[in-house]
Amino acid sequence: MGAQVSIRHSPGVVMENYLNMARRYLWIFAEIGFLVVLVSLLVHLVLGEASGGFVKGIYDNVVKFGKDVPSATLLGVAVLMLLVWYIQQRIAENREKQVKRK
Repeated sequence: MGAQVSIRHSPGVVMENYLNMARRYLWIFAEIGFLVVLVSLLVHLVLGEASGGFVKGIYDNVVKFGKDVPSATLLGVAVLMLLVWYIQQRIAENREKQVKRK
């Protein structure tokens, strides 16, 4: 009798899909940025001073960052990243077990 709203097209689901897509794009952008920095560091290690201004600039910024940040802070960030990775792995394992039960 009345118009039925599809669950797929409800505002909450549409927004959740949009946010998931935006999250994926942001992670891809962050991964590409990390790879650019990593490749630039490797190029600088191989070519040295002949690697160019862009690569040298990235290398100088990474070295300056490493010197300016206390080692305890870097260690703390590394431990937090390891903890987050471990928790994500455990959550993924639990989800897989729940899917297999169904």
